[in-house]
Amino acid sequence: MTATHLPTFAPPDARPATGDCAWALAELDDLIGRADASGVAGMILRQAQRELRSVLVEAAAPAARVVGPLRIRRAA
Repeated sequence: MTATHLPTFAPPDARPATGDCAWALAELDDLIGRADASGVAGMILRQAQRELRSVLVEAAAPAARVVGPLRIRRAA
């Protein structure tokens, strides 16, 4: 038997709240300023910051599709 529909955690039309992402980025900036930049905590906070920035970029460009590390845009 083959599964044709796998359940997902979020509906396909779910969009991130850009205001929440911007707030979280500001908080992460503050925490990164307080943490040791070369330590593990600083590295984890910077990774979270990069992920949130990626979410904002994706929300700003709805015609783009992310495939692994690549962002593919439709030709205009």
